[in-house]
Amino acid sequence: MVSLYDRALTCPLLSQAFSLKNGSDDNFAKIKCLTLNSHYILRSLKDHKYYIGSTSNVEDRLSYHNSGRQKSTKSRIPFELVYFEILPDNGF
Repeated sequence: MVSLYDRALTCPLLSQAFSLKNGSDDNFAKIKCLTLNSHYILRSLKDHKYYIGSTSNVEDRLSYHNSGRQKSTKSRIPFELVYFEILPDNGF
């Protein structure tokens, strides 16, 4: 099974960023500041409503929601992941 983050490595923007690593030290310093921010949409299998959120790890966050530890969603579990998008985040 391919993980969500393995799929993200095919993102053209990330591929371009990692290819800059072979360039100047300035470019590499900028890349080291780059973090991944995932936006996701979950659908409750109980009430069929959606939940939108963001995290640095979608797989862990889905497990957290489905464990019932998230107060705002625990009455609506279980959830399924219907969409996610991994974007570079430079702090803006």
